[in-house]
Amino acid sequence: MLYVPLKTEINLFPLIRHLRQRGVTVYVPFMEGKSFRLVKYRYPLRIRKFGIKEPKFSNQYRNKQIDIAVIPIVGMDIAEDG
Repeated sequence: MLYVPLKTEINLFPLIRHLRQRGVTVYVPFMEGKSFRLVKYRYPLRIRKFGIKEPKFSNQYRNKQIDIAVIPIVGMDIAEDG
């Protein structure tokens, strides 16, 4: 599971392309209200809410094993010693 990057995030498109060329099924989040569901990454992508590119239509993830998930973080705090 990967994410479709915004302009300010690390460009994952080369990784997505590489994985798909090797026959790996890539899933991405598809926003639905305040939540999301996983869908297969496929073309065409369209720009939706907040300028996020998402597949126009795709099948929903159906309880298959995900080997790895790459998720951007919004922010973090520095841990205090002690």
